[in-house]
Amino acid sequence: MGSTPDELDGLDAGPATFVDVAGDAAVRLAVHSHFGDQLAASLIVGATHWEELAPGAAVLPGPAPQFFFAPDRITKRGADWGPAGLNDRVAAAWHPFREWVAGWLEPIEGEGFDAVQTAYLAVLAGHVDPATAHVLTI
Repeated sequence: MGSTPDELDGLDAGPATFVDVAGDAAVRLAVHSHFGDQLAASLIVGATHWEELAPGAAVLPGPAPQFFFAPDRITKRGADWGPAGLNDRVAAAWHPFREWVAGWLEPIEGEGFDAVQTAYLAVLAGHVDPATAHVLTI
């Protein structure tokens, strides 16, 4: 899906899951209105469009949005599988991912507060190539 509510018109109103990484209240309302009870889940993962967040929660058709917080999932999976089982599954997923990104993602290393601030401001201003990843330590 694109990034505007009007782009939903071309989608079938069948079963769907909404994973919201943007946090744009208008898009969330449009998705919930379009899919209604056909929306199986609505997950809030991020808020890259934080300036578009609505003050307060609107009543939305379909399921209530739920926050997805990775550390909570790690705790749950650790309890489900045990520490060794969790580590085995993470390693099994990590290795193919690492091989895939090695072909196109360029790490940019930096150290210290100034490096973190410079990288943050560059990302915020939209001046970072998507084929790069800042790896920073303080």
